[in-house]
Amino acid sequence: MNIDDLKTFINKRPLLTMRGLSVESGISDGLLGKILRGDRKMTDNVREKLLPVLKKYGFETTLNN
Repeated sequence: MNIDDLKTFINKRPLLTMRGLSVESGISDGLLGKILRGDRKMTDNVREKLLPVLKKYGFETTLNN
């Protein structure tokens, strides 16, 4: 999963908010916003926290991500 995949997924689901992702994943709003704006890189730790939440809402990943 990369930042573009995350942005596309969120943009296609208007009811899935950054705040909701933040609460469910345990990642702060600020950090998630910085990642989406490209101000911070997505670490493996953040990816590991986000993936289960995103999969819950239909996100599919491939081995290349």
